[in-house]
Amino acid sequence: YGCTEQIVSAAYPWLYVSGADATRAQTILKGAVNRLLDRQSADGAFGLWRAGDGEAEGWIGAYATDFLIEARKRGVYVPQEVIDKAMNAMRDMSKPEGFTSVSYRLKIEEGPWWNAMAAKSVSEEMRSRASAYALYVMAKAGSGDLARLRWYHDVQFKAERSPVSKAQVGAALALMGDKARARSA
Repeated sequence: YGCTEQIVSAAYPWLYVSGADATRAQTILKGAVNRLLDRQSADGAFGLWRAGDGEAEGWIGAYATDFLIEARKRGVYVPQEVIDKAMNAMRDMSKPEGFTSVSYRLKIEEGPWWNAMAAKSVSEEMRSRASAYALYVMAKAGSGDLARLRWYHDVQFKAERSPVSKAQVGAALALMGDKARARSA
């Protein structure tokens, strides 16, 4: 259907294409980058369908930012302003608790499928997982927050149930040079 997640998922493998298909890969990557640029809001968040729609979850923002960083490393033009805004959104998203000013969907509302307790629990998991991915993307881009990573490892790991989130924090810690916590994660 062409949502942000699908754009990134369809284009991501083309980052690793070389040889005869390299020209085609560059064309596909440029197209995906341009579509993502059209979806970025002033706060750095990427909309699910369009800029500012507030429908994308935080991990989708981290996924889009991760893709843009990788595309740039492979020679696709991504404006520095876009990266800066996306990284500011990642810094805001990297806080697993509290207020955030970016326009990502960070909670599930109570409704026919969720009672208040279930909605709160799922919302906390969504936020924590988005935070872990944001921390990884920040470290990968060379602007990680070592203090926040260490806090996540030392405190948040007690409640974190996602092995992927733990792996992302571990990888980010390794990238930031904290080998002991990286091995522990």
